[in-house]
Amino acid sequence: MVMERDMESIRKLLIDLKEQKPGFSLTSKNEETDYYMYLLTDGGLIEATRHKTLSKQVTSYHNIKITFAGHDFIDVAEDDNIWNKTKEKAIEKGWSMSNIPLTVLTDLLKITLYQHLSND
Repeated sequence: MVMERDMESIRKLLIDLKEQKPGFSLTSKNEETDYYMYLLTDGGLIEATRHKTLSKQVTSYHNIKITFAGHDFIDVAEDDNIWNKTKEKAIEKGWSMSNIPLTVLTDLLKITLYQHLSND
């Protein structure tokens, strides 16, 4: 199975993780969540210790903490209005959210937020 990065799902997962206390644990029973947790860790948005069972059916993550970069992303991405405006701009230019590099996407979300705040 080829795994694709789905920024909508990654966004939702990161927002869900934000609701937890730092240092919590999560058990992933499907490949998709495991892959997104890997991407969040690899992308520097969270820190976590990963453990896979011997059968490799279940992966657990321990001592999960959102990083400074993760909080920056959440701060701009969790607002549906900002997220949707940024998504609309990307689609207008022929891009999907999943094809935009994380750093660029975060910057675009920040620009959209800035424009939103400066228009008031």
